[in-house]
Amino acid sequence: MENIVSRILEIDRTARERLKQAEEMKSKIISDAKEEEKKIIGSVDEKVAARIEKIESDEKKAADERMAEIDKQRDEEIARLDGIYDKNHEKWESEILSSVLGR
Repeated sequence: MENIVSRILEIDRTARERLKQAEEMKSKIISDAKEEEKKIIGSVDEKVAARIEKIESDEKKAADERMAEIDKQRDEEIARLDGIYDKNHEKWESEILSSVLGR
């Protein structure tokens, strides 16, 4: 009988040890999973930041190119108008003067 009680106590002790080991393993797995989650989130955050930076850079480049195009068109239009003025300003001055003087 003593042998049976002893055996039951040994089984209980072994079961408690295994339960403790299982709880420790569970805690380690959860801790490792949380660390892996942090790494994944950090990696995703880095990728998102890099993607945003690239998009911003691409958009700035496109905006700069468009501004250069607009500046070029403006300069061409100013040059065109200056040419018309240079060609016609004396004639216009004469017409205005004649109109004012009633000739």
